[in-house]
Amino acid sequence: MILAFGKHKGEDICDVEIGYLKWLEQQEWISLELRKELNHEIERREGDRSSLGIERKHLKEKKK
Repeated sequence: MILAFGKHKGEDICDVEIGYLKWLEQQEWISLELRKELNHEIERREGDRSSLGIERKHLKEKKK
């Protein structure tokens, strides 16, 4: 997925530093689609994080 804004506009998330991806994933204003892509990319680099409940937490918040 190509980022359409910010410091890394025009870059594929696969090429962006993981610290930025983690920061971006925590922002409330990003779309659910982007959040899922970020979560997938972070998991690809670090391993499964599903036990942390990170994605589930944000999915619940978006439904409110």
